[in-house]
Amino acid sequence: SRLRRHAQMACHALKQPSPPLAFVTIYSARANFGRRMALRDTWLPLLRAEGVSYKFFLAGTLLDGHSVDELMRRERDIFDDMVFLTGTTDEYPIGRKGLAALL
Repeated sequence: SRLRRHAQMACHALKQPSPPLAFVTIYSARANFGRRMALRDTWLPLLRAEGVSYKFFLAGTLLDGHSVDELMRRERDIFDDMVFLTGTTDEYPIGRKGLAALL
């Protein structure tokens, strides 16, 4: 009975994924596609394997003040690891970008 209960608990735990251990915010710029790919190909898979989630946060992604560049949207759709910050620019000090990422 005790073994059966432990087995049921283990199966139940496998069905419900645990929340991420940590979340890493990576500030990037629209021109840094190569750097984002280098991270995706090297240490980010290692973090994910350890239960750590991540997202790239980008400022200054609006082209004409209204829309995000098509290539940026395609990259976001393929990798699902990008967040476009609104109301910020690449010139913002890193602390202000961090505050925008939290809001």
